[in-house]
Amino acid sequence: MTRTGNSCQRWDSQRPHGHDVTSDMLPDGTLAEADNYCRSPGFDPGGPWCYVTDPDIIWEYCDVPMCTDIGGKDRNVY
Repeated sequence: MTRTGNSCQRWDSQRPHGHDVTSDMLPDGTLAEADNYCRSPGFDPGGPWCYVTDPDIIWEYCDVPMCTDIGGKDRNVY
């Protein structure tokens, strides 16, 4: 869900918004596994986002907290 409450479009769907995001741009194994979760393909400095199911709005940012300690390693990732 986005910051404004819109539902995210599945990454393996091209409707209502077509896109060129591929599985190698996401941390999931496939676009299907990415489901409709907020992601940051290309490491957008604005944070995770998603295409939305509203045909009048293409994409929006999501509120996902930044992780700084992952597996004992200090990284700034979402």
